[in-house]
Amino acid sequence: IWLFDHRPDNLLTMIQSLTDVLALHRLHWREESLCYMASKTVHLDNMSIQDSPKTLSVPSVDGMLVLGTWLEKTGATAPSYQHRAAKSEKAFWADKDVLLNKNISLRVRFHRYAERIVPRLLHGCGSWSWSQALCQNLCVWEGKMLRRMLAIGRRPAESGLSWFQRATRTAKQLYYNMGFEPVTTKVLKEIHKMASRLQPMPSGRFSASTSSVLLLADAIRWKDTWWWHQQQAVGRILDPEGASGWKHASQFGSRGHTWDGVLIKAYGFEWHLKAQNSDLWSSGLDTFLREAYSFAKSVYPKTQQKRGRCESAHVVTKPVRVLRDLLLPWNEYDQEAACEIVGDNELVINWMNGIAVVTEPECRRTVPQLISEISDVWRQGDIAPRTADADWCRHVYRERNKAADKLANDAMDNGYSCAWASHEHHCKMHKLCAHFDGGKRGDLAASCGWHLQGQTGYDEKGKALWITLAWGSYLLDASTTTVAAEPSGLQEAVRATLSWAKQG
Repeated sequence: IWLFDHRPDNLLTMIQSLTDVLALHRLHWREESLCYMASKTVHLDNMSIQDSPKTLSVPSVDGMLVLGTWLEKTGATAPSYQHRAAKSEKAFWADKDVLLNKNISLRVRFHRYAERIVPRLLHGCGSWSWSQALCQNLCVWEGKMLRRMLAIGRRPAESGLSWFQRATRTAKQLYYNMGFEPVTTKVLKEIHKMASRLQPMPSGRFSASTSSVLLLADAIRWKDTWWWHQQQAVGRILDPEGASGWKHASQFGSRGHTWDGVLIKAYGFEWHLKAQNSDLWSSGLDTFLREAYSFAKSVYPKTQQKRGRCESAHVVTKPVRVLRDLLLPWNEYDQEAACEIVGDNELVINWMNGIAVVTEPECRRTVPQLISEISDVWRQGDIAPRTADADWCRHVYRERNKAADKLANDAMDNGYSCAWASHEHHCKMHKLCAHFDGGKRGDLAASCGWHLQGQTGYDEKGKALWITLAWGSYLLDASTTTVAAEPSGLQEAVRATLSWAKQG
């Protein structure tokens, strides 16, 4: 719970009122669970509230985490950026099996980085104050991440500084030329978007969903730069000595970069008047970006020069469709068999991974039963996921599920069911991968197919050797729905995998 007010006494009243309401429901605050932060530079004592039968102290802090964003009482951007940079660093190493895998194309890895890592850094960046230091920090962060992914080697007799500059320049050029935006541009777009959202809503458009926007619009008008210039102008005339307290001590190093400083650079002091016109505001984005990079004494990286011609770095690219079809790394376990169930129906896969709720009546019993069977065998120590952070089931596109798709079609084409299992490999497999599929043709026939493979080792080049252990092609009742046909194949694939995992 976060409470905001512009006066400490009002904030204390709000906390006490909330405490009294919770007490009516026999709810009380935990010890040391409350704190408050004031933007004023003067020292403020701890607050005290009555939470019967005891009195709780609410300490004053210099910073706090609010909805994933670190806020400092001084309003500094650096701590917030450092907090998000640490989060993105952790996310990068958690996904290193893909991002640093040279067997995966660079475009796919760049797409993964832009989709999973960059958003971790940019969470809440619309509130950052744009400056030369922030621009440099973002460029350094992006260069570090891209160099890791590209892994450019050092040339003979090349100095460390030359290698560092060449690797960073090459990595960024490849990234931009593939159509991905720099993080600096993404941050500026979020600031630009935030400025438009802070404007009052036109009359007649108020709703519950816009109430937070109205509150932010009021907050930003409290003490923006234009307000402060008006305050100074009036104060110097009516109270030049500052007896009323309108003057305050200067904070060296913190007054050079206000949040709306970059907006003033691009639009002037009355930028908020222009932001009220959404069409005009959107059309001025390119000009804003140019002025913002000039404000930070940097070069606007809109285009990249390559082989004498200009290529835009803001090309809209199609989603990388093969992202989930990749053969990802496998862990080597001592006792357990690393298992993975693969299918081309994303809804069924989400059911098995607990991401989506099972809504089909025909599948409400089958899916929980299969999850329970996998859990039981896992607890016995016979199986484990493909990697420590992987799900049991993985979605792929149809092109990567051809074997199971062909088996399902064969059952409908031939009009009968069949199955096969290998009798030559009775030893326990340490890596098992099962594919399943199901389908229906009009009102005539429905079928499912599954295909189980096991890894026997590696060839001379280190490539994994997989063999077929079993497969099945089953004709289902004609009344079976298309959605129910997929779990039928899934059920056979799971049970065949678990049976083979417990052998040996």
